[in-house]
Amino acid sequence: MSTQALILAAGRGSRLGGRTEDVPKPLLQVGPKRLVEYQLEMLSAAGIGPVGMVVGYQSDEVVDVVGSQAEYVYNHKWATTNSLYSFLKARAWVDGDLVLLNCDLLLHPKILDSLLTSGGDAFVYDSGSGEGREHMKVNLADGCLGQMSKTLPEAEVHGENVGMLYFKASTVERLFGIARELIDEGRLDDWVGSAIQRLAKEVPIRAIDIAGLPWVEIDFAFDLVKARKEVLPAILKRAYTRRQFLAAVTFATILVASSLVALVLRLEAPVSEPGVDWDTLSMSGAAQVNVSNGSKSQTWFQIDPQDTASVTVTGPDTLRLESRVVLADTTAFPRPYLLHVRLGGVPYTWIAAEPIQSKSVSFQGHPVGKRVRQLVPVPAGEHTIEISMEPTTPVTCLVRVRQVSPEMDEEE
Repeated sequence: MSTQALILAAGRGSRLGGRTEDVPKPLLQVGPKRLVEYQLEMLSAAGIGPVGMVVGYQSDEVVDVVGSQAEYVYNHKWATTNSLYSFLKARAWVDGDLVLLNCDLLLHPKILDSLLTSGGDAFVYDSGSGEGREHMKVNLADGCLGQMSKTLPEAEVHGENVGMLYFKASTVERLFGIARELIDEGRLDDWVGSAIQRLAKEVPIRAIDIAGLPWVEIDFAFDLVKARKEVLPAILKRAYTRRQFLAAVTFATILVASSLVALVLRLEAPVSEPGVDWDTLSMSGAAQVNVSNGSKSQTWFQIDPQDTASVTVTGPDTLRLESRVVLADTTAFPRPYLLHVRLGGVPYTWIAAEPIQSKSVSFQGHPVGKRVRQLVPVPAGEHTIEISMEPTTPVTCLVRVRQVSPEMDEEE
């Protein structure tokens, strides 16, 4: 019997404020994909299925986006109930081993792998977290779940519950029984964690520590920012070597670079592999200019706040998008600059970086910032890449889009 997955996705996510007024939490955009799309792809890659989703708030929108990738259980009382009730609604749908997770998780696929290879009933937790007031804290006993609560005393906290668990068929059936007992006690507004904690008194639930692997539970607006700026780039950075990234364009489109991945890569070793050179593509909507690099000259394209530079490319391919800021007055713009990137007219990613002055490159007598580089996977077909500046970024930037070309010599 295959292992199923159940995603609890009925709630509104009210702690996110206006961000979920028009978009339900599982459809929040993180980089180029919706949050639930990362979960579905992770589960599919691990051979988990079928996948069920308990939906409620804006369920029509969720079903429209997810479609046949999941089966649906409806919690029509989502406004007056919580995850415990949603979980119980799926009792008739679940008929075997189960991966249970919340819809607001973005996490590294290795976390799921660790859970599945545990050998039995298990949950994942992060021993490096658990200090926050809203963290679901856990206490362990002999390597298994002891207590789980947001109000555990600090001395008893061993980490934070991630929000993903694995249960054998017999165990999940008992968990449904406990959920029924709690609902009968009138606890309609309780979390499924209450049933799991009661289950832990009867069945050992092994604790799997995933400290060091990137993940986030998106409860608040700052969690969403963290997901976009830190967690997704960290997942990408850990998931692939740069050579694997260049060699696996098709798979890379599943987890496209977003947010500050450019800044992450800039702080690491150079993006290009030895022997991999890049050709600069001609762009429209921006003036072609030359940038001095010692005795060499580089081709770039100049964009100001009102400009949009564009280039049409054919995929699948992995391009490199590069940018520099012109520091006409090194004291006038101390904050990061921001560039928006669109693919086929749709927001695709963005680039932000500190304007750190280059020691060897200049433009028309002005110093420029160090080069920021970002790998951009392009799916199959013809696409137009557009690059524009955030209107609140009142500077001139230099940009270029580059393609692997064995005939080119790599520049500084």
